Amino acid sequence: MRRSNWKAKVMFAIAVVIGIAAGIGAAAALPAGYEVYKGIVGFGTWILVSGAAIYLSVRVFKIGRD
Repeated sequence: MRRSNWKAKVMFAIAVVIGIAAGIGAAAALPAGYEVYKGIVGFGTWILVSGAAIYLSVRVFKIGRD
């Protein structure tokens, strides 16, 4: 029977949700003169936070390994 690695899938989904929330928060926290950069700040924060959470879960907590 094949192994189901459900912890890795759940951790990936949680990391993406946390990253999206952080991106929205970072974009909303920009000062009034920087509306032009809201998209890049939101997207960049989303990618960095999601990537850091996935890196920690794989490398430090060893989720998704045999």
